[in-house]
Amino acid sequence: MKRTPKQQASIELFCKQGADAFNEAGITRQEAIELITLELPWSQESFKELVWRTMQKAKGWGDKTSELETEQVEPVYEWCNLFTGKFGISVKFPSEEEDLLTDQE
Repeated sequence: MKRTPKQQASIELFCKQGADAFNEAGITRQEAIELITLELPWSQESFKELVWRTMQKAKGWGDKTSELETEQVEPVYEWCNLFTGKFGISVKFPSEEEDLLTDQE
């Protein structure tokens, strides 16, 4: 079964919150990923591309979040959280309640 719309909304919110946390901590993408040569602030899309998709690909589950099965979302998140933890950052995976709040904004 493919990932649910709620899981997709959670992925998007997690990536936004992750990018915000890295920016607030003053950690540039260059510091986190040595392949980046410019010190640029994080965005939702850059976090999704450089952190989430890297972990998803490492698991062998494609490079698009739309390709994820329901049971694959949590393991990808856990790998992302292990990575961000190396910088002292942990972003909780959004709950359905947070997804609903985001939908109302």
